[in-house]
Amino acid sequence: MDIRFEFVGLADCETILGVWTRASHARRSTSTVAESLPTLIAGRMADPSAWFIVARSGKQTVGCAHGMPARENDGEGDVIPGMMHLSLVAVEPSHWRHGIGRKLTEKALEIAHDRGFTSVQLWTQRTNVAAITLYESLGFRQTGREKMDQGEPIIHFTRDISRTPT
Repeated sequence: MDIRFEFVGLADCETILGVWTRASHARRSTSTVAESLPTLIAGRMADPSAWFIVARSGKQTVGCAHGMPARENDGEGDVIPGMMHLSLVAVEPSHWRHGIGRKLTEKALEIAHDRGFTSVQLWTQRTNVAAITLYESLGFRQTGREKMDQGEPIIHFTRDISRTPT
């Protein structure tokens, strides 16, 4: 499958929200999605230090990812020098198990490296075994931090990219 990546902005907010929501619903088998997500995505898209990419196969958007400088206190504090926060990595459920999540994460690592970051952090649900397996295979390591998000335990990962992105 030929995948290309495109940086996107506010005009694609609904596209990203749709991909993330469909992936979340399929993984959780529930319709629970944070009501604040559209506002969060739009706010981050307005931040010049943040970026969003989509993965496209032909004209179809099959995945998305988002990066921005990491901040202390779970996003509320000062910027953590050299660290990028990766989030909203999602793949259309009809395209799961085709390597798109891996390609998105590798592209995010490349973007982080190109922008001068030396490490990347992310959170994922403790029950999302596919994501955990993917991130660990790409060199991410669990830090031992855990918290609740939307009623679900999530775990924290980091990866050094000071030498090469992948």
